[in-house]
Amino acid sequence: MPSARRILVVLAALASAAALQASAATSAALPCPPPGGDPAYRVSLRSLTGPTGADLAVTVDRAPDSGCAIPDTLKKLQVKTFALDGTLLSTRNLDDVAAVDGSADIRLGKVARHQRVAAEVLVQSADATRTYVLRRTAATLLRPDLVVKETTAPRIVFATRAFDVTARVSELNGDVGAAAIVTVSQGSTALGSAPISIDAGGSAEASFENVALTDPGRNDLTFAVRNADPGETDATNNSRRAPVDVINVADRSEDHLVPLGGYGAQMNQNVYATITGAPFSALADLESKVIAQHPGLVRVFYNDVQARTFPDRQQSFFKTLQLAQNAGATINVTLQSTGSLTVGPATTRLVNVLNTAVRTFGVSNLRWVTIQNEPNSTELTPAELEVWYRALDTKLRALGLRNQIHFMGLDLLAEDQRIWFDYAATKMSDLLDAYSIHVFWDYWDTAKLEQRLEDVRAIVDGMPQAARKPVYSMEYGVRGIKKIGTTTFVNPGVWDASEQIPVTQTNVNAFQQGWFDILAAQLGFAGTVKWDSYYGKYDNTPQAYYMLGQWDGNGIWRVNPIYDVVRLFTGTTRPGWNVTGVEQDSILDTRLAASYAGANGELTVVGLDRAGGQLNGLSPTLVPYAIGGLPPSTTFSLVEWNRNGDGRTADAGSVTTDDLGVASFDAPLQALFALTNV
Repeated sequence: MPSARRILVVLAALASAAALQASAATSAALPCPPPGGDPAYRVSLRSLTGPTGADLAVTVDRAPDSGCAIPDTLKKLQVKTFALDGTLLSTRNLDDVAAVDGSADIRLGKVARHQRVAAEVLVQSADATRTYVLRRTAATLLRPDLVVKETTAPRIVFATRAFDVTARVSELNGDVGAAAIVTVSQGSTALGSAPISIDAGGSAEASFENVALTDPGRNDLTFAVRNADPGETDATNNSRRAPVDVINVADRSEDHLVPLGGYGAQMNQNVYATITGAPFSALADLESKVIAQHPGLVRVFYNDVQARTFPDRQQSFFKTLQLAQNAGATINVTLQSTGSLTVGPATTRLVNVLNTAVRTFGVSNLRWVTIQNEPNSTELTPAELEVWYRALDTKLRALGLRNQIHFMGLDLLAEDQRIWFDYAATKMSDLLDAYSIHVFWDYWDTAKLEQRLEDVRAIVDGMPQAARKPVYSMEYGVRGIKKIGTTTFVNPGVWDASEQIPVTQTNVNAFQQGWFDILAAQLGFAGTVKWDSYYGKYDNTPQAYYMLGQWDGNGIWRVNPIYDVVRLFTGTTRPGWNVTGVEQDSILDTRLAASYAGANGELTVVGLDRAGGQLNGLSPTLVPYAIGGLPPSTTFSLVEWNRNGDGRTADAGSVTTDDLGVASFDAPLQALFALTNV
């Protein structure tokens, strides 16, 4: 059994706890003073008026140090309204007025600003044994009027880049302040909200961070004031719009990357020779189509051995140069191979051929010469190639042709390209006027076309300043499937294992080569030459990369889709313009664009969406483009290749830039576009 001492300790602890509880209850329950003594309650009035009339807010609260319960009903309420001269206008007596948390709102009707309102309030104690009379007067004030006075928002933004905006809200009436919510939205899309508190006659700013817009073109941000407390005299002026142009491409025409050397194709030098076998009746159609394409840059092989062995091929070479001249192209002659040749005699023969072309056949557009096609695929070394160029340099100078005919060096494939570039930069910088590469890729491997261009750009940019030269791609093309089962297809193969269409005849082939041209320009390449222009035989090895397929029974040369892609570039740009900079939305955006500017205000932007790179047919998807940095309020022509899935180029109407110089339009996913003032 517990001891008596232990029982006494427990009883004492319980008594102490009870005493503490009683003390806490006494201090918490303050007395409610009787009427006539210390204040039990206090009352406040706020009379606000506006176009719809006035409202009186009556609020009863307990006085400091009062333990009275806040009433939920006002037993009686008398409201008197006085004229501006002080005379009594009206008296209203109300019974048992509901008062949530001690507050009641009374409609007063039409009351002017500054009219005095008096209220007498009877409040009963919670046990209904005591009644308190409270009195107060107040001058009627004008409700607040909140207005979005100004906003700050960028006028042009990129679609995926977040930005900050602000709205400054002012209270115009000057009598009372207000609390409110400010929202920003675009159409039905809410972009943010922020609370504000504004003093009477004052202003407050609401800030919104990381706002993002995704729809290209003109967007209107709407800033609005909502849920004002107290309510406003005028809610019709609570919003303000801020126009923002959302772009995915910015043209930087003032940023000159490189003079444009032009776009064009390799022209087979044997097209007029027996080896090709083109009937005379078919040549007129070929020549008209070559000239109609207006190539800006053409490359023609000179094969020393063939020219000496087959006189018709030598004559065909000169005729091909004349065709390029008639088409208006700048011409590059490339000594195809040095393999079995000796430097001295071979360079003498080459310089004589060049001299004959210029001075006998009138090929004044012959501006470039290259020695050895793809030397890094041969046994030739960089040092040996240098010997060839120095010998040719001496002989061209002796004939007075070196100022006209420049050296475009290297014609490199990817293998060991850095070794060749490094040698050219350190040993041949005084000789070479430009660098050249060749790029081919499988149609399913478009990453290669981008990587190759980016790698070469990085190599040249890393050279000493004096060694940096314009860079050209003097061959490029798409390869297909070369073999299915036991069937081997003519190079470059076919598209799609089931359909087995020659890849050169597909829109996929054409689209990807347009992609190559655009990216090359964006990276500052001076020009590109498509391999190759038309059907012809270099030797007895068949290949079919050409834009114009072999003639039919009527002497008509087949036009492949790539012909129109190159025509898009040659028709909307001119050699001698500047390839200019563009800024794109983000590296994740599949859209791609390049820009060109002429000396007299000519301007062209060419673009596509890389997501269309595997489409051979028609897509229902329209890609929105918004291009900034253009002249404001200016009308451009819009030309599109493959708009209808037919591989052809057509006029797509006109686009007029807005007041900020933004052009907005849509183009099908499978299409290329050129926006131009040419």
